[in-house]
Amino acid sequence: MRKYKEKIVVNLIDVGMVITLNEKDKKNFVNFIKSIIEGRGEICAELIYSLSNFEGQKILGGTFEKYHKQLTDLFSVINNQGLDNLQGMDLFIDMLTIIRQNKMKLDG
Repeated sequence: MRKYKEKIVVNLIDVGMVITLNEKDKKNFVNFIKSIIEGRGEICAELIYSLSNFEGQKILGGTFEKYHKQLTDLFSVINNQGLDNLQGMDLFIDMLTIIRQNKMKLDG
């Protein structure tokens, strides 16, 4: 987990996705972004998992441990960098790759 005393400013880039979020989804989205900024891989993994739906299941049988380890390992590497060196798009691509490799499907 990252520990910083100064305020963090987050800039979101519109990539052309348009969605409407209910109150629960808004809270989950804020917590998802917050988990990335704070370097909390465990929470981020759980939030992504909660959004996953693979043929009526959360994830393809027997792959949760692998997925969870891959994502928390990614955060371990990231947490050893300063925020000024963090490349958000690279992180996003790596996270999507892990999701795809584990055949997770995200609604929305």
